[in-house]
Amino acid sequence: MRNRRRNTCAIIGALSRGPLSFVALRRSVNGIGDAMLSDRLSELAEAQLLERSVDPGPPVAVSYALTPGGEKLVPVLAQLGM
Repeated sequence: MRNRRRNTCAIIGALSRGPLSFVALRRSVNGIGDAMLSDRLSELAEAQLLERSVDPGPPVAVSYALTPGGEKLVPVLAQLGM
C-alpha cells in the first residue's frame, strides 16, 4: 500500500508540470513498471483526478493531464513533502 501511495503522489507531481505521455510518466516515476503505472493512471482517471487525451495522429498520441481536482492536490502534497 505504501508503494502504491508513493507512486500515486509521484504521478501527480510529475503531471503538475504539465501533460505527459505514458513513456514520459514512466521515466518520471522511479521504479514503476508499465502495469503498475497503467493501474495507477486508471485509478486516478476513475477518481477524476486526471484525464486521458488521445490525439488520433498520425501517429496516435496519448497524453495525461491533471483535472482541476487533481491540481488542487498539488499544494497539499507539497506541504506533506510528497
